[in-house]
Order: sequence, then C-alpha cells, then structure tokens
Amino acid sequence: MADNRITLIVEGLSNDDGDVRLHDFLNELQIFSGALNKFDRLVSNGERASYFRIVDMSHESPAAVVVEPWTISGKPDTRSSLVTRFVDAVESINNGDVPEDLDPSLLEELRELAAPVGKKLKAVTIRTADRGLELSQKFAKQIELALSGVEECTNTIEGMLEQINIHGGANVFHIYPRFGPMKVQCHFPKSLLDTAISAVNCEVAISGLAKYKPNASFPHEISVDEIDIYPPENELPTLDDLRGLAPEATDRLPAEDFIGKQRDVW
Repeated sequence: MADNRITLIVEGLSNDDGDVRLHDFLNELQIFSGALNKFDRLVSNGERASYFRIVDMSHESPAAVVVEPWTISGKPDTRSSLVTRFVDAVESINNGDVPEDLDPSLLEELRELAAPVGKKLKAVTIRTADRGLELSQKFAKQIELALSGVEECTNTIEGMLEQINIHGGANVFHIYPRFGPMKVQCHFPKSLLDTAISAVNCEVAISGLAKYKPNASFPHEISVDEIDIYPPENELPTLDDLRGLAPEATDRLPAEDFIGKQRDVW
C-alpha cells in the first residue's frame, strides 16, 4: 500500500527557542489545509475526492503534523495522484519552474505558506516518504514573479461567501462560484465589515477591482467595493406567490384572449 502521508514541519525563530507561536502555527495549518484541498480538486476534475486526517503530531522543535488523505465514500481513489502532484509542484517551484497550469489562488496559498519564513518562522518543510522540500523566501519569490503582470478591471462575481478572516485587520474572505474559478480571494474595507460577517455562508454578488493573471479567463482576487447578499432559496417567491400581483396587466382579459390579441397585433 502506498504511503500517502504528508508532513508539515514548522520551526520557530531562535528568539522563541525554536518554538512556534500559536497564531503562526494555526495560520500555517489553515493554509496547508487549503492547498491540499485545492490539489484534491485539481486531480479529481474539480470535485472533492478526499478528506484529510491528522495521523501523527510531535513537538520537539520543530513542530510536525502528519496528515493522510482518505477517499470520500463513492469517490475515486486519487490519493496517490494528489500527493505526487502536490510535492511535484513544490519541487518545481523550488527549482525555479512554476507550473503554468496551477490556479493563481493555489499559487497564492503556496506563497503564503512560505511567506512567514525569515520573519515569523525559521523554516517550513514539506516531507513525504521519499522527499523533503524546504519552503524558503526564494520559493515565495518565485511565485511572486510568476504572478507579476496581473491585469485589473472592475467586475462582479457571484458565489458562496466562506472562510472569512478579520484577525488583525486582515479583512479577507473567499468566494466559491458555481461556475468559473474554483475560489476567488476577496479583500474588503473596514466599512464593509458588518456586511461581510453577515454574508458568511450566503450566496452573494461581489463587485470591485478584479485581478487577472495574464491570459486567465477568470479573476483570482478582488478588492471589494460592494457586497450584495442574496436571500436563501426557501425565501424566494414562487409562481404561486406571483399570482394576482398585477391584475391590470392583461386589461382584465383572460390570459388566452390577451395573448391572442397580442398575436393579432404582430
């Protein structure tokens, strides 16, 4: 049986005796989880096929978390492909070759995984059964260069609003559209804080300045100017609710006679 386990190793700064601060550790775990979920969708034609279990943890400076993908019931077993694709991408970026087929939002998450190195963390490493890969400042810089030349224009995108983060004034959430990109990262101003919080787990329309990677059909990031929250489906009016709302619309003629009259005009 293939060993599909992936280990995230996080080492704190020397000033903290190599220990990792709680917020920084949780932030790395959240980004790591998001990246794994994206690779899961990438190898499964856009659908979730796996979930992840923590199968081992240790804190002996550095801290390490071992996760293992498990196949969701009724889904194809893509675990080996998922792990291989993930570590291949990390290795390619380390070698200066950023895969062109990776979604910009996925590249952003990989960059964010490495971004604290040298600032809040001493080192971040990804390890599998046969490879150990360090995520350095150079790794983050390679991704930044790949994402340079981004085009901007105003746009509106619809989807489910999830994963809001307001800690320390981050003010960011993600939109999961039904069509188009897998996920779009959205940055919003303080003036929209209450609206953004109330919109969590709701279908919304987000308008603002959208960023596009060169030749990309869909944006990967939006600076939000407006949030329009859609009502739940069970609160939308039905055809029966519309009955009788405009009694004068047919000049009080039966619907059949009114339609026939319009056809005579044509």
